[in-house]
Amino acid sequence: MIVKFSCACGNTSPSRAKEYDGSLGYEAIVCLDCGRYSDHSGEHEADKWSLEFCDVKKSPASRVIERDVS
Repeated sequence: MIVKFSCACGNTSPSRAKEYDGSLGYEAIVCLDCGRYSDHSGEHEADKWSLEFCDVKKSPASRVIERDVS
């Protein structure tokens, strides 16, 4: 359970974040508002993985990722 959360987009609500607990030991906390995520190596911009994981389809970041990936 996430008890404290802060994202560069301004989201500070733990209820607007989602934990990823991978089977190989990888863990991350992903912002449900913008798709940015934090893991053991720091904070990262939204990417295809984080946007799909949180189903962030309406954010401006997802439109940028879709354009770059296409």
